Amino acid sequence: MKRDENLGYLLGLLAVAAFALTLPATRLAVQALDPVFVGLGRAVGAALLGGAFLLLTRQRLPTREEARALLVVAAGVVVGFPLLTAWAMRHVDASHGGVVLGVLPLATAAAAAFFAGERPSVRFWGFAFAGSAVVVGYSLARAEGELSWADLALRARGCRARWEGCR
Repeated sequence: MKRDENLGYLLGLLAVAAFALTLPATRLAVQALDPVFVGLGRAVGAALLGGAFLLLTRQRLPTREEARALLVVAAGVVVGFPLLTAWAMRHVDASHGGVVLGVLPLATAAAAAFFAGERPSVRFWGFAFAGSAVVVGYSLARAEGELSWADLALRARGCRARWEGCR
């Protein structure tokens, strides 16, 4: 059991490290390539790898209801995430984008609580909003009090992806 737990921690750490490279790698790619090509290229690459895995492991096809839900999620996570991120990385630093995306945990917590019918404590929400306020404050200070279109694209991408992923 301990071995499985350690493997879980290791895989989680690798996933976080891989995700942390998303914005720097995208920023580097859009310096030489069109953001639409970069965004959709990520989606196609992920689809090919995912499809190969599903075929190799002989997974069943989704039901009609599952397919509809997958299409809704894919619109935000597979298309929206890469396209908006690629566009935003043309206009802001990867480090700035990473801070803006720091609001995602609040959006995730809110969507999860809503869909699960849970009621976290006032203390939880207080700390969650305080942390998000720090992130928004940093973003606004860095942008001299103005939100850029890139900031809005990063927020829209994140909120939509998290909201749809919780359904």
